[in-house]
Amino acid sequence: MSRVLRVVLIVIFGIVGGWAGYWIGHAAGLSTNAEWPTRIGGGTGAILLSIGLSVAAVVLAWALLPRRR
Repeated sequence: MSRVLRVVLIVIFGIVGGWAGYWIGHAAGLSTNAEWPTRIGGGTGAILLSIGLSVAAVVLAWALLPRRR
């Protein structure tokens, strides 16, 4: 796998992780003013969960995607 493709996939994992984290937080009642799936509202808990899952997704992608030798 090329280095550029690997970086692009890691970025995509981070974006999807952040998006999923926010909406999981919204489903748990941690956000305010949000309307699924388009409008993101406030809420510290949902935003922190979004950041945490984004970082976790990036680390997971970095660990699982093959590296060039």
